[in-house]
Order: sequence, then structure tokens, then C-alpha cells
Amino acid sequence: MKKFSDSKPLIKIGIVSDSQCYDVRADWGMSNLIKALKLLAPRQPEVMIMPGDLADLGDFPGAFTLYKELCREYFPGQEPVQIACAGNHDLWPADKSISREALFKRFCEKMELPPDNPCRTVVKGYDFITVTENINCNYTPELIDALALELKAAAERDSGKPIFVVSHFPPQDTVSGSWNDAGKEALRELFSKYPQVISLSGHTHYPLEDERCIWQGGFTAITTSTLSYGCISENLFNVCNGIVPFAREVVQALYMEVFADHVEIHRYNVEDFCEIKPDKVWSFALPYDPGDPEYSPEKRAVKRSAPVFPAGSSLVLRYDYGFVYAVFDAAEHDDLVQYYRIEAARKDANGVYQTVKSVDYVSDFYRLKSNQAKRMFFKLPADMLAPGELHKISVYAIESFGKISAPLTIERVVPFSWRFREIDPKAMPQE
Repeated sequence: MKKFSDSKPLIKIGIVSDSQCYDVRADWGMSNLIKALKLLAPRQPEVMIMPGDLADLGDFPGAFTLYKELCREYFPGQEPVQIACAGNHDLWPADKSISREALFKRFCEKMELPPDNPCRTVVKGYDFITVTENINCNYTPELIDALALELKAAAERDSGKPIFVVSHFPPQDTVSGSWNDAGKEALRELFSKYPQVISLSGHTHYPLEDERCIWQGGFTAITTSTLSYGCISENLFNVCNGIVPFAREVVQALYMEVFADHVEIHRYNVEDFCEIKPDKVWSFALPYDPGDPEYSPEKRAVKRSAPVFPAGSSLVLRYDYGFVYAVFDAAEHDDLVQYYRIEAARKDANGVYQTVKSVDYVSDFYRLKSNQAKRMFFKLPADMLAPGELHKISVYAIESFGKISAPLTIERVVPFSWRFREIDPKAMPQE
């Protein structure tokens, strides 16, 4: 990590996203938004960024109004400049007779924002550009052309400073969760022409513990997590429609400071007011040099080690009322274990073990530290084991950049008395 100056920040930025809330303080998303504002208030941000999905349904505009009231309440006399785009939830009406255009106009009115899309705002000499997608969750060629004009104007106004671009959806194949249709290729193509772009996006609800939530290549991209519930995009057995087990523990926010020669980004879980990885604050030099990215995935992957299971660890199978659980000690890593792979193998006609089923399970890396387990319990699918047959069961720990541990293994004959109950179609999230 590069050594930077100890000067004061030139601008301070709070970032909250995807609260998906309603217009009462006791609502789940709104109560977490309040916690985030309490956390940020002592830091006195001059800008508050909301990359969409503030509300759960856009025709409940009281959520936008209450958010503004809360900002005035928690930042008395020094309310930050609001920088926000609408997300898909902000533009989803329960009343289908309300048009998207009317919803966007009302969003801007209630948030006290200009009704422009895209919209460029200059705060303390820094350009902030917001862009809201169309009804199909895409960015039309016309919208991309308009965004390009705003980027050009920002670069011409001050070519030496970063340009902050706020969108609900991330540029494709950059940050965690941008690898499927959530990621937008048109954004990546455009941003790649401007290395000074710092893209801030929501939508994916990805836990900020994952170091892939910051990405650098032709520009910088950061995903902003959620104040509602956590998701991952990997199709894992104990993840339901992208939602992770104990997803309500993923309620997170960001705080950014911009200095003359670098940027620092702090991650927080607002449930316990704890900073996430305070020893690994995201930090990179300004002006950004795309030829030497601090957070290139390829550069970081090379430096990563594989997880290891503690010495003396063992794997056991536990049969419980029609289900079989794999039970083993949690693996260790200098960062985190993202998921575990459990494989079942049986001998073929030549006596050689052949894998018959492999299943991946998300770990609890994103949970509050007080709730993370030292022993893993994972429910196996009903078709993984065959009564009366000899199996070799192997468990691998895998970190977020793909390094795989040596396995824990056992060999055992599955008793005929074990009768398996079906899981349809897969394990529930908290199993």
C-alpha cells in the first residue's frame, strides 16, 4: 500500500444504499437508514450519496420525504448536499396506473433534486453525476450519449480531479455482483474512456466484507451494499433467490474521504456500529493511474493464499430426522472463506472414486462477528448419498478470488436405515 500525505480531506462523503424502506421510522430499512445517519453524523459529510432503492415501492413517496427530514435532523445546520439516482424499486409502483415518468418526477421533487437525467452537480470543486435507468433496467443509447456529454463537461471543467458517477446498476464485470445481467456493458464501455471516474452503484446488495466490492481497471468501481438484506450473485445451495442466510445482518454503509493525493473508503455495519476490516481501509492514489491499479482483480488474485483447515480438523456426517448434515471446523484464511464445496464420490467398476455430486454453500463471512461459527453445519441434498453404498465425502474451503484449500475427507458406508427427505428445490436460506 502506498504512503499518502496526512493532510485534511478536501471533501467528505457518506454513502447509503438499497434501504428499500417505507415511510415510518420503525420500518426495517428506515430504522437501518437512521442507524447509518447516526454513524455518519459525527463525521460531518458534506455530500450524501444514495445510489437508488431508497424506497421499496416508488408510489410510497413518504419514504423520500422522511429521508430528507432525517438528514436535516441528524445534520442540523449542515445538511449534506444530496446526490441520488432512482433505482428499480423507486420506480416500481403498486398502482400500475402511475407512469414511470411521473414516479421519477415525484422522486426528484420529494428528494429536492433537479429533474434531470443524467444530472451533474459540482460540490466543493468535485463533479457528481447521477444517471437513472429506464423502465427495463437498462441505459438506452440516448441516455448513454447524454451521460457522455456530462462526463466530457466534467473532465473539461477540471481534468485533475475524480468524477463521481452514481448509478443504481453497476458497470458490467467489475465489482461483486456485476457479472450477470445486473452489470451494464454500456456503462463500462463509457467509463473506460475516463480513468478519473469513480463509479458508485447499488442493486447487488453484496456484503462489503468481500474485497471484490472495489474494482480498478480502466476506471474505479465500488458497490455500496445495502441497508435491507444481503445477497450474492453466485448460485449456491443455501442461497435462496440470491438472498443469503441471516441476510438481515448485512446492513452496511460507506464513508469516503477525498484528499489531494488519495481517496480513503471506510466500510461499516450499522447494526453494531463496527467498521468492517479497519486494518484494510480501501485507499488509492490520485490522480488514478489505470496502468498501476491498486485494486485490479488479477493483481490481487496472485497475492491471495488458499484457506486452510485448523490442525486436527475432522469431518463428520450427522443424520437427523431424514436429513444429513456435514459438520466440520471452519477453515481459516487471512481474509475470508467465501464458500465451501462438498463433494460426494463413489467407486466405479474399476474401484476408482468418481464424483457423483458437488454442492457449494456460502459461508457466514458476512455475518456479525459475534454470530460467526467455529463449526459449520450444512444440510446435504437428498440425492447426494445412496444408502448401503461406500462414499468418500470431501469438503473444500474457497476464498473470494478462487483459491481452494486442501480437503477434509472421510470414507463411510451410508447405513440402509438412513431415509432421506426431499428438499424442494433446495435448502432454505438459513439452513
